[in-house]
Amino acid sequence: MSLRWWLVSGAVTLVVALIFVAFWFLTSKGTPGEANPAPQTSSTVAAPPLSEEAAKSLAADITSADEARVRRALAISPGQPLEAGAVAQLATVSPLVIDVATFRAGQDGSATAKAQAGGPTPATWTLRLVLHEGAWKISNTEVAR
Repeated sequence: MSLRWWLVSGAVTLVVALIFVAFWFLTSKGTPGEANPAPQTSSTVAAPPLSEEAAKSLAADITSADEARVRRALAISPGQPLEAGAVAQLATVSPLVIDVATFRAGQDGSATAKAQAGGPTPATWTLRLVLHEGAWKISNTEVAR
């Protein structure tokens, strides 16, 4: 092998090593092996509570038998199809009363609340909610235990 090949490969190796050292230096904060803590911000905004008015509106929308209103209450994409009888079946749980006193917001834009469903088989449900564009939407439900 020629001297030129050794010089070029040595220079490339040196450049790669310097890039790794620079990357490590720029991305590490603290001692090696420690996880980098999440940056602290003073502008952390708490999720808004579920107001009595918003709970009544959410319950009215989900039990309205109107597909547009049901979609407004659910955390689904606009193009996602609803099962054929879903809207009509949701109307049968009326009256639905969401208990705002049981509302618990998480730090990730999610929350839970209990709801009393009427209709032919009254039950207490746990609603899982997500905050979307400033409004709480129902993402999941399960019978409360």
